[in-house]
Amino acid sequence: MSSVTASTTPSYATTDTQRKNLYRFLAAKMAGLRTYYDGSPIVTNKDDAAAIKKAQETIHGDHKKLSYNSAYRYSQLGNNYGYTNALSSCCTYAFATALSIKNGRKITPDQITTESSTNGHNPVISEWGAYTVNTSGSETLKGIDAQLQLGNPVVIHAYGTDYSGANSQHWATVIGKENGKYIIIDPWDGQEHSLDEMQVYKNNGTIADYIILTNEY
Repeated sequence: MSSVTASTTPSYATTDTQRKNLYRFLAAKMAGLRTYYDGSPIVTNKDDAAAIKKAQETIHGDHKKLSYNSAYRYSQLGNNYGYTNALSSCCTYAFATALSIKNGRKITPDQITTESSTNGHNPVISEWGAYTVNTSGSETLKGIDAQLQLGNPVVIHAYGTDYSGANSQHWATVIGKENGKYIIIDPWDGQEHSLDEMQVYKNNGTIADYIILTNEY
C-alpha cells in the first residue's frame, strides 16, 4: 500500500476518504507514525501500538469548550440578517457562528453566499475553504472529536423528529465536550446547550453529516 508521512507539518487531507479519516491521520501524527493512504497508522511494534492508543484516547476524550465572543452566537429568533425565511436557515446561522469562532471576528449570516433549497438557504461552504464530511455512527463522533482536538468548531447536521413527532432536521455548532457530552451553540436561540438537549437529536436522532472548516491536521 502507498503511504504518506503523517509527521509533515502542515499536513492536509486531500480527498474525501482522507477527510473522513482525518482523526486517524491526526492520531498518527500525534504518535509520530506514518500512515497508509486511508489514514491508518503504520504500527510496527509495541511502542507504536502504545503511542497510537494514547493519541486516540486523547482525541476521543473530553475537550475544553472553545473560547469565543458571545457576539458570535447567531439566533434565528433574533436578527434575521435580511432573510425572509430566517427560521428555516439554521445551517447558515450555525456556519456563521463556527466561522466567527474560528476566525475570531464577526462573520454574520448575511455575509455568507447561500443557495436556495427546500429547507431555506444553505451556505456555499466551498467559498470559505470548508468541507462536508459524510459518515455515520461512531465514525462521525470520532471526526468531531478530531476537530475539537485541533481547536476547531464543527457544524453538525442532525436528523430526527420535532416537537410534534414529525421528521425534521437541524444544524448546530459543536464547541466542546464535557463528561462525554457534546456542547453546542444552537442557532435556533443562539445559546449553549448539550447536544442531547437538541429537539431533533434527543429522541433517537442521528448526525447525518458535518462540516469541517479546515482539512489540516
